[in-house]
Amino acid sequence: MPDIRVIVGLDFGTTYSGYTYCHREATEDIMYTTNVTWPNAGDSYKTNTVLRYDDSLRNVESWGQSALSKPPDRRVAVNKRENVLELFKLHLGNLSDELKEKYRLSVDYKVAITDYLREIGKHIKDTIKDVSDEARWEIDFMENVLLVLTVPAEYTQKEKAIMRECAYRAGLIDDLDSKKLEFTTEPEAAAIYCKDNVLKEHDLATSGTIFMIVDCGGGTVDLTTRKLLNEKQLGEITERAGDYCGSSFIDDAFLDHLRTILDNRPMDLLKENYYGQMQFMVQTFCQNVKFEFTGEDLNFSYEMDLNEVSPVISQYVSDEVRKRMEEAEWLIKLDYETIKSMFDPVVERILRMIRVQLENCKEKGSKCSAMLLVGGFSQSEYLQKRIRDEFSDHEYHRGINISVPINPVAAVSRGAAIYGASFANSVNDMDDDEMDGSI
Repeated sequence: MPDIRVIVGLDFGTTYSGYTYCHREATEDIMYTTNVTWPNAGDSYKTNTVLRYDDSLRNVESWGQSALSKPPDRRVAVNKRENVLELFKLHLGNLSDELKEKYRLSVDYKVAITDYLREIGKHIKDTIKDVSDEARWEIDFMENVLLVLTVPAEYTQKEKAIMRECAYRAGLIDDLDSKKLEFTTEPEAAAIYCKDNVLKEHDLATSGTIFMIVDCGGGTVDLTTRKLLNEKQLGEITERAGDYCGSSFIDDAFLDHLRTILDNRPMDLLKENYYGQMQFMVQTFCQNVKFEFTGEDLNFSYEMDLNEVSPVISQYVSDEVRKRMEEAEWLIKLDYETIKSMFDPVVERILRMIRVQLENCKEKGSKCSAMLLVGGFSQSEYLQKRIRDEFSDHEYHRGINISVPINPVAAVSRGAAIYGASFANSVNDMDDDEMDGSI
């Protein structure tokens, strides 16, 4: 008979990844723990979906936050582009040829996904072992652990099959058709988490309540509108929708802005030869601009010193650009309107998807009572402001409650673990013959 004792909800994201686990034996009320401890990094619900390879591009040197580039040395130590891989999950989806070229990888995306799952898998196994040893539980990962892997709403069986193969090659399951690996969509997992937590906070946990999940990630934004049928069941009101309009596309807009100032050639050479410096440049932009911009302060601005974030860039610019930048002391000033122009195309696509979802609800005679924003990008105060400004006083869905739950970054992994806990009950009731076959 199957014996599932531990459930792991793994949110493998485009830019950040994290996991939540629970031991079914811990207590009658299952306790869910979201990991916050990562290798060589501070406490956080997620770590970066980044890999750093050695020069052979076969061995992973570091992963997660520790793989990110550090502040560049003025002596310009070479940090070749090929050694650092990020945004590789994008290649698994239905990416346009233009975006595939833009995010071209030096390692096959399936290899990168497998390598990342292997590294975070080691961390999961170690965490479970440490907790189990302390509680004196006997845990065999392949026998006693159910892994629930979340995927974007638009993934088909083809993409799920590739993810299953990568998980198998990464050593997370011992059989390609293992029932110990289950998939759920990211917005579905977020809906489950919100059903068990957020709706109760807003006195909306009553049968018939209709709510929308807007899962704003780094690569994709996924929407689903659900109806609470009873305490344990959710119905789907509209078809799930997703698009490539996550927060990483704001980073792209920032780099495109630098191209208008420095020209294309310097940026191309920086990307090819000193990718670490370009990555650090983006990190600096995120910490000081993307994470801080609210849209409220019309005087908000930021000056970036190119000599500090990318000392090598001065070697690549033309004489005309060099003269202009020397006069500006190599400072790039980002004013309110410039920053807003980086956000708005991405935000408008999200607003458009929400409009469609609400219109579809209206056509079905359903009134949406709540809109819950989850995922890392949901923490953007500017995105929150734009959504509230447009939909708080919606003509048909008047009085809609728009909110961001506590720890929205962990909503998907926690929802996946909650889903896995209920799924584990049915798995444990199967006999070994029923366990054969794929999910």
